[in-house]
Amino acid sequence: MPLIVGVAIPSIRQSYPIVFLEAIHFKVRKENRIVNKSAYSVLGIIMSRHKEIFGIWIAEK
Repeated sequence: MPLIVGVAIPSIRQSYPIVFLEAIHFKVRKENRIVNKSAYSVLGIIMSRHKEIFGIWIAEK
């Protein structure tokens, strides 16, 4: 799994007591080959239950 370093949070105006890092793994056909890819997402929840997505990244294994 690639290392995610320094996730860029849009603007830190409050603290995020809950942060989720999720990954979905899937297979993709690329140039007549099957390759594994992963989609990573980072989601933060503030105290008022408002959710913010910090980003979504796609990586090839």
